[in-house]
Amino acid sequence: MINFNSNNFKEITIFIIVGLITVFIDYLIYIFFFNISVSILFSKSFGYISGTIFSYFANKLLTFKDNRIYSKTFFKFILLYIFTLLINTLSNNYLVTIFENNHINFMEISFLISTSISATLNFLGMKFLIFNPKS
Repeated sequence: MINFNSNNFKEITIFIIVGLITVFIDYLIYIFFFNISVSILFSKSFGYISGTIFSYFANKLLTFKDNRIYSKTFFKFILLYIFTLLINTLSNNYLVTIFENNHINFMEISFLISTSISATLNFLGMKFLIFNPKS
């Protein structure tokens, strides 16, 4: 169970700020590649991977203040992000198809929903599995 003390509140706040920047990086790259006629799946994947690189270093250093050098954290982080990349891109692709077929503004809504799902999974994974000193 999560104990919401001031340290956890600070971690969540910094995670959200890092996450917003990460999403902005992801979104810009996603839209850029989509606008030059690259497939949605590739565009979303490349945007997500670019955001992932930023996210690792920012969360390691700023959010969770993990000072371990060349530890197992990077490998665990990559495994977590591969898993959430699959969740993110597949849910985005699925939602784009559903919304597009119903004539809804599909790009932004799909992006936000798939990003929210993967962000939640990423925070929980980083908090309890990756940057947790007990792991």
